[in-house]
Amino acid sequence: MKKMILAAALLPLLSTAVFAADLPNIKGPPAYAPPPPPSWTGFYLNAGVGYGEWSGSEKIVDPFTQQCTNCVNQIQGGRGFLGRVGAGFDYQFADRFVGGVFGDGTYSGMRGTLQDGDPYYSGSTNENWSWAAGARLGWLVAPKLLAYGNAGFTQTHFTSAAMQDSHDGSYTGFSTPGFTANGWFVGAGFEEMFAPGWFWRTEYRFADYGARTLVETSGNSVGNGIRFRPTVQTVTSGIVYKFGWPGMVPPGIPPVATLFSGFGSAETSASNWTGLYADAGIGYGMWSANTTILDSATGFCDLCNNQRQGGRGVAGTIGVGYDYQLTSKIVAGVFGDFDPTGIKGTIQDQNPITAGNINENWSWAAGARLGWLVTPRILTYTEAGF
Repeated sequence: MKKMILAAALLPLLSTAVFAADLPNIKGPPAYAPPPPPSWTGFYLNAGVGYGEWSGSEKIVDPFTQQCTNCVNQIQGGRGFLGRVGAGFDYQFADRFVGGVFGDGTYSGMRGTLQDGDPYYSGSTNENWSWAAGARLGWLVAPKLLAYGNAGFTQTHFTSAAMQDSHDGSYTGFSTPGFTANGWFVGAGFEEMFAPGWFWRTEYRFADYGARTLVETSGNSVGNGIRFRPTVQTVTSGIVYKFGWPGMVPPGIPPVATLFSGFGSAETSASNWTGLYADAGIGYGMWSANTTILDSATGFCDLCNNQRQGGRGVAGTIGVGYDYQLTSKIVAGVFGDFDPTGIKGTIQDQNPITAGNINENWSWAAGARLGWLVTPRILTYTEAGF
C-alpha cells in the first residue's frame, strides 16, 4: 500500500519532467560578461624628457651683516631641457581612486644668470640636477585614464657662477659657490594605459627651493653676497612600465603595432578628433629674457655681457580652433587664443644701477599643430605660429 502511494505521488512529477523535456529550448545564450577593468596597483619604473624654466629673486647683501646694499628685489631667469627617471608604487583603493608614492631624479641644463649690480658683475649658473620624493592621489576619469596631483620633498643643485665684467665679458676672478638646496614641490598630470602594463604620462611640476646667500670670492678676497631664491617649473612627458604585485608575471613588451600601426583612414566612431572646438584654462607661467645695455645714441652696447632676466606669475587662456584627423594616428589643426597674464619680472640697467618691474599682462597667438594619437583618447602634439 505504501509503495502504491509513493508511485502515485511521483507520477505527476515524472509526467511533468517528460513534458518539459519535449519542449523546445527557448533559453538564450549566456549574457556577455566584459573583462574586468585593469588594476592600477603595482610597482613601476618611468622615464621621460621635457623642458623647464627657473626664476630667481635676488638682492645684493653685505656678506658679513646680511644687510642689503642693493635692496631692490630683482628676478633673474634660466631655461633649458631635462631628462627624468624614477620609480614608484601605486595602489587602487576604490573604483575611481589611485594613491601612490614615488621618487625620481632629473638631469637638466637650465642655464641662467646671477648678477651683482655693483661693481657690474654677472655670471652664468646652471641647475644641472635635482631629485624628488613624494606622494600622489589620482582620479580615474576612465578605467585607463588617470588625472592626478602630487606633492613632496625635492633637492636641487646649481653650479658655481664665474663672474664676468658686464662691460666686456672678461673674467674678474670672482665666483659664487655651487650649492645644493632643499625645497618642496607640487604638480599635476595625466597618465593613460596604451598596452597592458604600459602607460604614457605627461606632468607639470612647480618647486620652491628657499633663499640662501651666495658670497663672491676670489682667493682670500671676499666680494658681495647675492641673496638668491630660485623657483622652478618643468613639463615632462614619457613612458611608465608597471610590474604589478610581487610574484605576478610582468607585462611583456607591447608589439610595435600598438603604437605605430593604423595609418589608414580616420575612425568614424566617437573617438574621431575632427571638428571645431573652444577651450579655456588657467595656469602658471615664467618668462626669461636675454638683456644687454646699449648706448641709446649710437646703438652700440655699453654693458656688453649678455644677462638673463626673469619673471613669473599666473596666466589664463581662452581660444578656438579646428582639428582634422588625417589617419587613425595623426591629427592636424589650426588655432587662435588670447592669454591674460600677470607674469611680473625685472628689467635692469647695471650702469647707473637702476632696476624696475615689468609685467607681461597679455598675449595672443595663432598657429597650427600636428599631433600623434598615442591612444584613441590621448594626443601628443607640437605647435608653432605667430
